[in-house]
Amino acid sequence: MKFFKNLFLVLLSIVFVLSAVVPCFAEDVSLEDELEVAFADYCTGKVPMHIDDVKEVSIGDVYILDDVVVFSADSWKWKDHGRVSKTLLKWDISAYNHHFPYDLGVYVYNNGKIITLEEAIEEELITDLDFLNDFDGISCINQDLTQQCAEAFLKYNNKSTSDEVCVECTPLGTVNGYVFFRGDVYRADSMFPAIVVDDMIGDYIYRAGRPYGTEENPTGLYALKNDGTVCQAFELYEAGVLTDKQIAQAAGGAYSTELDKYGEWDYEDIIIPALEEKYPYIKDRYSNYSECYVHYTVDEKTGEEIPVYALIFQYPYYSEYVQSAHIINDMVLEGYSGLPFTYGYGVYIFETGEFYDLLEVPDLNLDGKANLYKSVNYRYRMGDNNGDYNLTIQDATYMQKCLAGLEDFREDDNITEYFDNPEKEVYISDYNQDGVRNIKDATDIQKRIAGITVE
Repeated sequence: MKFFKNLFLVLLSIVFVLSAVVPCFAEDVSLEDELEVAFADYCTGKVPMHIDDVKEVSIGDVYILDDVVVFSADSWKWKDHGRVSKTLLKWDISAYNHHFPYDLGVYVYNNGKIITLEEAIEEELITDLDFLNDFDGISCINQDLTQQCAEAFLKYNNKSTSDEVCVECTPLGTVNGYVFFRGDVYRADSMFPAIVVDDMIGDYIYRAGRPYGTEENPTGLYALKNDGTVCQAFELYEAGVLTDKQIAQAAGGAYSTELDKYGEWDYEDIIIPALEEKYPYIKDRYSNYSECYVHYTVDEKTGEEIPVYALIFQYPYYSEYVQSAHIINDMVLEGYSGLPFTYGYGVYIFETGEFYDLLEVPDLNLDGKANLYKSVNYRYRMGDNNGDYNLTIQDATYMQKCLAGLEDFREDDNITEYFDNPEKEVYISDYNQDGVRNIKDATDIQKRIAGITVE
C-alpha cells in the first residue's frame, strides 16, 4: 500500500511539473504566431506586389528587452539585396540586406503595436543597441569604441590627426578583454591599388580589400588591450596569450589548413566530382569549398600515407535556409543550414565514396574523430563558463563560484532561443545537459579535462 501511495505522489508531481511547463511552451509559440500576424497586418499596403493578399512574411530573431519585444522580420519575397548603413544613438549600424517595409528589418512590438527601431528610440523605449549584434545580418558598433581604437591607434603610430592624415578603425569583436579592429593611418591624398591582400594567423586566414598594414601585417589586424595600448593581432598568438581560434572567433578569420593555406586543396579533384554526382543541384551554387581535416592511415608495406576520410566545408550561394542549432561533442553549432550539409560541414569517406553530414559523425566509427572536431567553427562551447572558447579548469572553478553566489553566470548563458522547441532550457553552464546547473557540471568538466569519459 505504501508503494502505491509513493507512486501516486510521484505521478502527481510529474503532472504538476508538466502543467507548469506546457503553458510556458505554449506562450512562446503564441508570441511568434502573434508577431507573424501583427507583422503581416503592419506590411499591408506598405510593400509592392500586394502583400495584403499574400501575407507571406518571415519572422527572424526575437529578443525580449524589458517591457518590449524586438524582432527582425521581412516581407520575404520582396527583399532587395542592398546593404543599409545608419547611425542611431551613437551606434553605427550596418545591415547586410535591405528589408521591406523598413530598411533595417528590425522592429519593436509594444502593447500590440509594431513600430520601427528608430520610432522606438524616439519614444525612449530603447536606449542601448548592443543587443543588435545578436541579430543575424546586423553589425552594430559603438562610436565611442571606434573613437577609443582610433585614438590608441594614432598613438601607436606616433601620429596625430590633421588635414593631411586620416585614421580608419573598424572594431570587429572582443575576446578576453581584447578588442580586435582593422586599422590604417594614411595621407588624405593617398591612392590605393585595387587589390585584395590576405594573411595567416595559425590556421586562420584574414582578407582585406586593400593593403592596410605593414609587410608583416598586411591586413592591418590589431588589438586594443585593457590598458589602452595597441598591439598587432598575430603577436598575441605568437606569445601564446590567445589561440588562433579565439582571435578568429572575435575578428572573423576563415578557417584554413596546412593542406593548402590558400585554397588549392589536395583532394578537390576527387571530392568535388563525387559531391556533384551525389548532389547535382549544387553545381552552380558554390560559394566556398575547403578541406578542413584529412585523416590518414599508413600502408605497412610502402609507408605511404593513404587518406581515409576528409572533413570538407561546402556552402552554396543560395539554398533552402533554415535556422537551427545543435550540440555536437560540446560544440554549439548555430546558424542557417544549407544544402547538402546542415552547417556546411560534411565528411567524405575515400574508400566508399560516401558523404555524411557533420550531425551524423557522432554515430560513425572513425579513428581520429577528436581531431576532426577541432577543425569546426562553432558559436559556443558547452561548459565554457568564462567565455574564452576553451574548456579548462578555470571553467569548473567559475561554475563553482557561480553556484556559491560569488560570480554571475555569463550574460549569454541561456541559449534556448537558438533551438527549435527544446524540452527544457538550454544553458552553456549545464555542461552535462541534464537540465540542471549544479556542482555535477563542474565535476564533469574536470573529468573531461582529465580525459575521463563523462557518462
